[in-house]
Amino acid sequence: EGGFPADWSQVATADPDWTWDGAGGTTSGNTGPSGAHSGSGYVYLETSGGALGDTDTLNAPMVNLGSTVDLARIMFRYHKFGATMGKLGLEASSDGVLWTEIWSDSGETHFALGDPWTLEQVDITSYAGGNFWFRFIGTRGSSFTGDMSLDLVEVEACISCPEPSGLVAS
Repeated sequence: EGGFPADWSQVATADPDWTWDGAGGTTSGNTGPSGAHSGSGYVYLETSGGALGDTDTLNAPMVNLGSTVDLARIMFRYHKFGATMGKLGLEASSDGVLWTEIWSDSGETHFALGDPWTLEQVDITSYAGGNFWFRFIGTRGSSFTGDMSLDLVEVEACISCPEPSGLVAS
């Protein structure tokens, strides 16, 4: 909340361009959500400029999954309302160099500004035990009505904890 996340980075310097929004909807009509999923802000891919197939990459900071011993997942909310919606992809890496697409969604998945955001949960257990990088790649569709949005991105992991002992019940 309060602006573009300071520890995240983006690649593009022109549209399409990941942009923070705290005012409600995106700047383009007939696309994007009417507001954030939670709080007052979210990021969206502004597609008023650029051409079909142009992308911008939203890089998350490195996540240490070194103490993760079991399950891990990424959870995020997305909204994709717009007649010319492109593709939203999620990629992961164990070294920050070689990337694998672990989730994607193409085309319009919401049909009104006020539709509820979709919760997505992606298993990243295979990355447990070390450092982990992830990034979202937004791909522009054929026109400006393709502003896809992200909010409330979370990484959850089971960490190594001592077994309970000395339990007493009455």
